[in-house]
Amino acid sequence: MTKQDIHHKLRNLMNNIAMNAELAKLQISQQAPAEKILVSLEKVTESCRSCAEVLDSEPHDHG
Repeated sequence: MTKQDIHHKLRNLMNNIAMNAELAKLQISQQAPAEKILVSLEKVTESCRSCAEVLDSEPHDHG
């Protein structure tokens, strides 16, 4: 995977995290059922794990 591919993938995941965090805030403010809020927060957690996997799977340049 190229650096550009990694950058693109991480940006998409971070956008997903931000979108679902904002959705959870909206759901809380509108007193949505807890199940809906938990789904949004689980998506945040999944995207965080995916970010870690992308970072862990690539060799690091220590130069």
